[in-house]
Amino acid sequence: MTVLLQACGGGSSPAEGSGGTTRIVFGEQRSTRPIAETAQAFKDAPYDFSFATFATPSTEFEAFRSGALDLASSNDITVLNAAASGLRLRIVARIWGSFLQKSVGIVVQGNSPLRSVAGLKGRRIVVSTARGGSGDNLLYGALKEAGLRYEDVSVSYAPFNDALTAFRSGDIEVLVTNDPYLILAEQQGGRVLRNGEGINSGLGLIVASDAALADPAKRAAIQDVLKRLQTAGEWVGQHPDAYAEFLAKDTGIELSLARAIVERGTAQIGAVSEADIAVEQKVADQLVERGLWKQPVDVRTYFDTTVYPLSPSAVAAAPAQPSSPSSSATEGNSP
Repeated sequence: MTVLLQACGGGSSPAEGSGGTTRIVFGEQRSTRPIAETAQAFKDAPYDFSFATFATPSTEFEAFRSGALDLASSNDITVLNAAASGLRLRIVARIWGSFLQKSVGIVVQGNSPLRSVAGLKGRRIVVSTARGGSGDNLLYGALKEAGLRYEDVSVSYAPFNDALTAFRSGDIEVLVTNDPYLILAEQQGGRVLRNGEGINSGLGLIVASDAALADPAKRAAIQDVLKRLQTAGEWVGQHPDAYAEFLAKDTGIELSLARAIVERGTAQIGAVSEADIAVEQKVADQLVERGLWKQPVDVRTYFDTTVYPLSPSAVAAAPAQPSSPSSSATEGNSP
């Protein structure tokens, strides 16, 4: 079965009840929109609001670069790469949840003799994300954790559907992939050696364009958008069945698969903390370590925590040090 979890186009779809003269366009990859639409987050918004859904991070940020988007959400590496490439943006909010770590994994055939990451030495591994993407970073971190180097294995890259088809036919022994493909591989008897828990950051990021933030009306609308998305994330977390049903209808996948995806956890959206910035600094430092970035960068310059600040109670409760490790969430190319 072909999984259509990613969007196939880059058009925008108006949210229900849009109104007013200020217009906000939010780019995403069929991750933020389902949360908002399940919770009907923008049905009474006092401004014109629409989502623009893209199939890939690269097409989303091409649109951002052109000025077509006011806001965009993606995984942290994609956002960091976009910022490092000179895109005029600021990170204004975060997306987090255990699913961002659980939904990527190193999976082997059920009859494979491999029982640990250490056993991957000398093996051929197919990664179905781009170099520097979530799967690639998981593999790098897992090998390092097992005392191996990236050069100790033979890595090739393949599109999600092609990689899953080859895994199902037995042509691939070791596959690194993301949900829903990871779940489908497991349902076919695959065995996960390692997922992203303790390796990937578990963070996605929401960015706003400098131009939008410089417009007082748009800045105020963006603050309201983020507040509505935070509330929507909380609602979806409390209504997982409704969210799974929406995903199934929206993407065309089977309800059982949508439920399995939701069981990994749902996204929460909120303000950026000091701990989050420290985590993203480690992500950037690892990109330099891997040679994907040429020189170190102070990622704090990419953030604007004044747009959607933490509440005083959240600041008091924030940990002094980040609990998440240095790797990242999904796709991205070097700046």
